[in-house]
Amino acid sequence: MQAKYRKKNFYKGAYYHVYNRGVNKEKVFFESDDFIYYISKIRQFKNKYKVEISAYSLLDNHYHQLLRQLSDTPINKFLLALNTSYGNYISKKYKRVGPLMQDRYKQSIIDERYLSWYSVYVNCNYEIHGLGKAENYTWSSFSDYVGLRDGTLCKRGRDPSGARSANAKLDKGEPYIK
Repeated sequence: MQAKYRKKNFYKGAYYHVYNRGVNKEKVFFESDDFIYYISKIRQFKNKYKVEISAYSLLDNHYHQLLRQLSDTPINKFLLALNTSYGNYISKKYKRVGPLMQDRYKQSIIDERYLSWYSVYVNCNYEIHGLGKAENYTWSSFSDYVGLRDGTLCKRGRDPSGARSANAKLDKGEPYIK
């Protein structure tokens, strides 16, 4: 039987929770330089593909991002560029072959009523997994949100009008996943 792939629809102004993990739940970030490289690529590609980063958390074996699509260019273009660039970097650096991530990224559109909940979930992911206190973890946007660091990667706060517009499409019965 042929594999069935779902087409994902994306909407300008909508917020998305995207996440992925390493093959066989193995590490995808091996040392500090890997986290730094990934974040540098987020910075590079967010501008190119007009994506706003609302929150992020990079753990050793997986990541979470809360993204907002700012243009008609779908966020999957941003994620493809980011994950391909990072996968190539890791393969070259560690002389490895094969996929780094378990599968394509997972994503869900965020209803604006739950945006704050998702922000907390992403920012506190390190603590949620029992790895330590979120405020002591470098590789998430938590410290930016609580004023412990003055990071510039994330846009804190939100303009819910974009989420409202995307949610109106959902309320009309337009699916975001076909």
